[in-house]
Amino acid sequence: MPRVADHMAWKWYTSFKSKEDLNLPALTLEPDGLYRIHCNELFCRVPNCPKITPSDTLNNLRKHYAHRHPEIKLTGNSKRGGRPTLAEEHAAIDFHKALYNDHFATPGMTAAVPIKIEDSDSDLDTIKGEDIPWDS
Repeated sequence: MPRVADHMAWKWYTSFKSKEDLNLPALTLEPDGLYRIHCNELFCRVPNCPKITPSDTLNNLRKHYAHRHPEIKLTGNSKRGGRPTLAEEHAAIDFHKALYNDHFATPGMTAAVPIKIEDSDSDLDTIKGEDIPWDS
């Protein structure tokens, strides 16, 4: 089972100390009228929100939205607790992979080790042209 916190794309995401260095997408409005945030997400994605530093936990991020942006209702049952479902973990990994790929597709963005995270059916992606297993 995948663990978001063990994934390289999430580790890259957590290396940022300010959301100003990331090109975060807008919140996704679900068909039920609620907005989606992903497990292990740390930055507020409301445009022009003065909170630019990461939250310590997803729960603290949810509290930030509730107190500072009460008009935004989030998906997920915050009372459920426990480990995210497999589908939630896959969605979060896909979110962090997309952030990573979008970051390096933007002119002027740099990193110590550029990595291309590809969508594929295999468990392998590429780093500097070499296949690497993401889950190892």
